[in-house]
Amino acid sequence: MVSDMRSTGSPLLADQVVIVTGASGGIGSAIVSALTDHGAKVVAHRRRPAKASDRSDVAWISADLSSEDAPRLVTDAAINAYGRLDGLVNNAAIQDVIKFGSLDDDSWRRTLEVNVTAAHRLTNAAVAAMDDDGGSIVHIASVEGTQPAPGHAHYAVSKAALLMHAKAAALELGPRVRVNAISPGLIDRDGLANDWPDGVDRWVDKAPLGRLGSGADVANAVVFLLSPMASFISGVNVPVDGGISARPTW
Repeated sequence: MVSDMRSTGSPLLADQVVIVTGASGGIGSAIVSALTDHGAKVVAHRRRPAKASDRSDVAWISADLSSEDAPRLVTDAAINAYGRLDGLVNNAAIQDVIKFGSLDDDSWRRTLEVNVTAAHRLTNAAVAAMDDDGGSIVHIASVEGTQPAPGHAHYAVSKAALLMHAKAAALELGPRVRVNAISPGLIDRDGLANDWPDGVDRWVDKAPLGRLGSGADVANAVVFLLSPMASFISGVNVPVDGGISARPTW
């Protein structure tokens, strides 16, 4: 369950229109839920057409983010559905496991296209669609953007690039638009403990908070960064990792 950060008065994101890419995955769906809980109107992106089982209280848009047309399709969906755009969450990503020596050009290119280039294109498209009041953009990066894991070279490089993109965009788009990043640690999903018991055990043992993260943990950070509560925060990376980044690596 997403915890409620609201006090008395209006919801934190009352009537804000926010795009969330990769909205059908575990983290993406948690972000959508948190945003709607806090009053936002959400345009939810997924690569494939929406299913009948998808929630009906958001506007769905399907697009392949590696396509140059995708940013226009996604931002047009927001304007057509709600007449404005206030926020963007670049959450969509490719993450597969390929050993460094086996990493071919196609896998490298596809990962960077979706994880970095699409986020850059969407950022530009979103900024162009925002009104004079501007808005806020959040990149979902990863702890692997600063500490790679075996078999994830292309993913780690893409997330490191996304962290720097947030800083560069914040520098040049302010004061009209704020841009920040969130770096999740190991986030739980159905079947993870069975699929990767060793990794889960090692994470729980090493993380100072002693547990895996949840989609709601990431979503709460997104709500904060999009909200007026973070109005003087831009160009930062927020690790949502249970404290794992505080551990020494030597």
